[in-house]
Order: sequence, then structure tokens, then C-alpha cells
Amino acid sequence: MKVATITATSLALATLTAGVAANQTGRDVDDAETMQNTQSMDHMEDQASNVQTGEERQNARDVLNESEKVLQNMKREDGMDAALEQAKGVFLVPDFGRGAFVFGGRGGQGVVLAKDGGDWNGPAFFNFGAVSAGAQGGVAAGEVAMLLMTDKAVASFKQDHNFALNADAGLTLVDWSKVAQGSYGKGDVLLWSSTEGLFAGGAISVSDVFSDDEANQEYYTRATSAEAILEGEVEDDSEDADALKTRLP
Repeated sequence: MKVATITATSLALATLTAGVAANQTGRDVDDAETMQNTQSMDHMEDQASNVQTGEERQNARDVLNESEKVLQNMKREDGMDAALEQAKGVFLVPDFGRGAFVFGGRGGQGVVLAKDGGDWNGPAFFNFGAVSAGAQGGVAAGEVAMLLMTDKAVASFKQDHNFALNADAGLTLVDWSKVAQGSYGKGDVLLWSSTEGLFAGGAISVSDVFSDDEANQEYYTRATSAEAILEGEVEDDSEDADALKTRLP
């Protein structure tokens, strides 16, 4: 009887052990599959992130290349070279959407460069929301440029938060057409557009200006600030802006 009892107990233990081992094997398989699925998902996310990063970096370079065309076009204006000689910075916007006049939406992305002695620091990528200047609704703005004529105007672009360029900020904004007439006085910011007369008709105000931190990070391949860029503390290893800088005095 004792032998039979021991044998039965041994068999029961063996069966239990086999069951535990089988369950453990199943869990190991499940864990392996879960890990494999997680790794696969991570890989897919990494691929998607790389694609997105590549697109954003290319978009930043496209904006930079288009900004060079803006500079070429504005330099066709009589007196523009002399104004650029005096400017302490420039904000070039290749395509300012007309919706910003009507709806106050995102106006356009562009690049800011600041003069440092005989050199130009930047580019720093910026966006702005709207311009009010008595312009008629529905006008296609196209290219826009802002010549920053004073240190105060340049300092506005070194802030960490959204800001405005207007009288409330202690800045005088002048339409380029008045510059051509010799009646602009001492404006802090001179505004030029490929659409003639766009800024005529009233006091000019540019609102919701902000640093495009994402574009800056993608272009410089590291986190940085607009202030550091415009102060010349961030080196542009890509040399993509060389063509633009060589066109500036």
C-alpha cells in the first residue's frame, strides 16, 4: 500500500511538474512574441519618425532656398541695396498667405538673419500670424520682407515667446513705398512685398510672431534657441545658407 501510495504521489507530482513546465513554456513563447511585436512596432515608429524628420529638414531647406529668391527680387528695387547696407537684420518670408489678412491665421514661414559686424548670423526660422495695414481682403500677398533697421527691432526676435511688431511694442513700421518716396523717417522695420501697395492705408502691425523651434532644431540637428542663433552662438555646419548670405551686404 505504501509503495502504491508513493507511486501515485510521484505520478501526480510528475504530472504537475510537466504541466507547470508546459505553462512556463507557453508564457515564454507569449513573452517572446510580445517582445518581438513591441520591437517591430518600435522599428516602425522609428522609420516613421525618420521619414518625418527628413521631410521637416527638407522643408526648412526649401524655405531657406526660397528666401534667397525673395532677396533677389527685392534687390531689384531702387534704393534697396542702400537700405540693406544700413539694416541690422532681415526677415524674409517666401509666401505670405492671404488668409492671414482675412482670418488672422498662420501667415507664413521665413528666416531671420542678424548682422554682426561684417557677418550675418542665422538663419533662424520664424513664423507669424497676421498683418493689419488697411490691405484689401483677398489680396494675394506673395513674398514679404522686413528690414530690421534698429537693434530694438532685432532684439524682438530674440524673445522666447510670441510677440508683435507694432506701435504697442514701441516699434515704427514703414511701408517700402514711403521709403522710395523718401518719407519714411526713422522706421524700426521697413516692410516690402512683391504685391505693390500691400501695406498702404494705415498703421502697420505684425502680430503673433514666434520662433519655429521645430524647424530650427531640424535645420541645425540639435535643440537651440533663436537668440543663440542670432547671437552667432550656433554654427551652421550645413553651409546651406551660404548662397543667401553672400547676397547680403
